[in-house]
Amino acid sequence: MPNWCEGTVGIRGRTDDILKFLNEEFVRYTYDVEKHESVEVPGSVFKIDDDSDMTIWLTVDDVAGTWIWIKDTQLAFFDDDQNVNDFVMDKDKSSDIWTLRLPIKQAWSFREDDWMALSSKYHLDFNLFGVECGMEFMMEFQIVNGEYVEGKLTNTKTGNWSWDCPFPWMGG
Repeated sequence: MPNWCEGTVGIRGRTDDILKFLNEEFVRYTYDVEKHESVEVPGSVFKIDDDSDMTIWLTVDDVAGTWIWIKDTQLAFFDDDQNVNDFVMDKDKSSDIWTLRLPIKQAWSFREDDWMALSSKYHLDFNLFGVECGMEFMMEFQIVNGEYVEGKLTNTKTGNWSWDCPFPWMGG
């Protein structure tokens, strides 16, 4: 079983690109006990309420016994264990650019190549921050227009993980 890097992904782009990414890449699965395999649960993961010019609400149905995989990644999951089902997508006041931040987990660490490919495919920018408490590291990076822009990998500085890391219990 892998360790997990746990954190958030910021998503920035045009409304239709973000919604296309969410609808195509976020897939709900359950485990079929008789077949001994994971099977896709049909339907959209997010319900969308866009009755405002500046805010779009996204609601995730809490379906017991399921998990939400981000399809074109190596073991990245939408973290629906947070007991937060509503997310707000905000519009930049001076442009047609929207932002959204979601909780995620990815096996071992966040993989830049996964997010660069998704950025290119959907014309989106990503800003990721994650913590892995088992190996005691934090990572953050940005992908803009399919390119790795900047990033940082931080291990414990003082030898005291609880002091160095703002979220020392995350990941693992």
